[in-house]
Amino acid sequence: MISGTHTISETAFVGFSLDDYDTSYECSIDGAAGPSGSGSSVDVNLTYGDNAVCIFTNSRLPTLEVKKLLDPTGDPGLFDLLIDGVVRKADATHNGTTDARTVDAGILTVSEEGGTGTDLDDYDTSYECTIDGAAGPSGSGTSVDVSLTYGDNAVCSFTNSRLPTLEVKKLLDP
Repeated sequence: MISGTHTISETAFVGFSLDDYDTSYECSIDGAAGPSGSGSSVDVNLTYGDNAVCIFTNSRLPTLEVKKLLDPTGDPGLFDLLIDGVVRKADATHNGTTDARTVDAGILTVSEEGGTGTDLDDYDTSYECTIDGAAGPSGSGTSVDVSLTYGDNAVCSFTNSRLPTLEVKKLLDP
């Protein structure tokens, strides 16, 4: 290898995407600390006789899916499903989903809003989450914080149960 600056990088194997990972690198030159940081490429300056080692670490980002359930299932309500305040599925109906999405590791806010023509005050709302198939946060309301680490696969379902309506009429005679 020639003395000078060399670019060391990695690419994803066919069928994989580096977008699904947080990638970092750490290099040593002649046993001493060299360049380190995040990304899939690093420039290393070498002189004659140097021995360099660069290690790339890929941490798989978690996935998160938000689902919509309605009671009764034929309810005409429409709901927007959000991850960190961004609508990921607009006007979801019963069994609607954002599909599994790659997200950053950390605490994420999963929520829902009334979609076109839907008032959330017409419903009782509950949520239930699983992380890697195990029970996660659950409760009532339209928003929940979920803590995800690298490699997690989470699913959060919002169930909206239509509140009953009651009409009271008054008749007078005469």
